[in-house]
Amino acid sequence: VWCDGHTKQTGAVNQPMETCVTATWMKLLYQLLRLTGEPRWADELERNLFNGLLAAEMPDGRWWAYFDAPNGERVPSNVQHADGGLSCCVVNGPRGLLLTPFWAFGANADGPVVNLCLPGSAKLSTPGGQALGLTVGGDYPFADLATLTLDLPQPETFTLALRIPAWSTATRLSINGAPQTVKPGDYARLKRVWRRGDRVSVAFDLRVKRQLAPDGNGQVALTRGPLVLSLDDRLTPAKAGAKVTIPADDQGIVVAKLNPDAAKRAGVRLALDVVGDGGTLTFCDYASAGNRWVTANRFRSWLPQPLDLTN
Repeated sequence: VWCDGHTKQTGAVNQPMETCVTATWMKLLYQLLRLTGEPRWADELERNLFNGLLAAEMPDGRWWAYFDAPNGERVPSNVQHADGGLSCCVVNGPRGLLLTPFWAFGANADGPVVNLCLPGSAKLSTPGGQALGLTVGGDYPFADLATLTLDLPQPETFTLALRIPAWSTATRLSINGAPQTVKPGDYARLKRVWRRGDRVSVAFDLRVKRQLAPDGNGQVALTRGPLVLSLDDRLTPAKAGAKVTIPADDQGIVVAKLNPDAAKRAGVRLALDVVGDGGTLTFCDYASAGNRWVTANRFRSWLPQPLDLTN
């Protein structure tokens, strides 16, 4: 349903994009990335993976949502095909997930390309035909630091391209402890003689940022790196008479503090506190918001200013 949803997302959208559309959009983005080599397509793949796609999947992986809205509750997809006990979104959601390894790592004529620093490992080929092993450490995108360790039979000169997301405006990158210059929204093209055990460390800019509503209605949302943040009523319950405004500096940066105890209690992947004018709001990552999948567990991503916590 092409309904100019970008500008309508702060309101009630009865039929937002299906999980099928998210997965198909990601398949198109993958082809654009493969054909053009432009990092903006990987930025968009990442945004869809960590937000719309993962939010549509039940925590145990057994079922998916049909629609996925910024505000409301998680609603399991109905069974469209009784003969198979499935719906289109339950089938297509996993296709979006299974696409991830294909765009996370790649190679071109100059050397390997790393688009996504999720913890794990990959096997690639160097321009000289050697087998290159890459091991990625850290807890990206929930923690800022990621490390890449190379396993290479013989030293070889090539360029390792590492995507620096456009949202990461203050990235720190080093090779074996030596700082390197990087640019947001581009690849860090690291050309050198690479050897077994070489280590690339990158600290992404995970400061919380305030985003303004695209329709100019005064509502705001918060992001942390590629993650959209949401209020979940398990973390920030209703409070009669409470009105809170979220302050930000001239760059849109919001002061926030991680709250791992709250995350554990609520069963969410990430929780953090934002001290607003009028009270403290505890947010979680959008993919975890409403993950009880019941009407009693509601969430909100777009927030009027001031936000009335009465309901």
